[in-house]
Amino acid sequence: MLNNILLKLFIFVSLICLSGCVNRAVQHVTPTADLGKIKSICVEHFEPDGRHLNVTIAEELTKFNIKSSTAEKCTDNVDAILTYRDKWMWDLTMYMISLSIKLNDPNTGFPLAYGQALHSSLTRQTPQETINEVLTKLKWTPKSGQ
Repeated sequence: MLNNILLKLFIFVSLICLSGCVNRAVQHVTPTADLGKIKSICVEHFEPDGRHLNVTIAEELTKFNIKSSTAEKCTDNVDAILTYRDKWMWDLTMYMISLSIKLNDPNTGFPLAYGQALHSSLTRQTPQETINEVLTKLKWTPKSGQ
């Protein structure tokens, strides 16, 4: 009887401890999309984003040898338009809990690829690390030395 209670207590405590360690990165690339051909991207600003992550995303894209620009609404002649959604949480300090990135064809708006990273408070990363994680998940590799 005591062993059964101790086992249940151990499982309960383990679940509580592990619940704060959520960490996930996913991606989906449309089968007909060739991300290797994308050499220029316009990063649209997500209006509620007061941190202007579009600028940070554009800076990170240069590490992947991709020419990037930013705009409130992209009209540039580019190979793809990148949109993003960031979500922030409070746990002693503000941190980015999730970042979703979507690449669209600039002419048709057709989705080419989607990537997302999710990190709980215990596995939090800097915005640059999270952006880099999503871009890497989309099969781009940073230039050497970056």
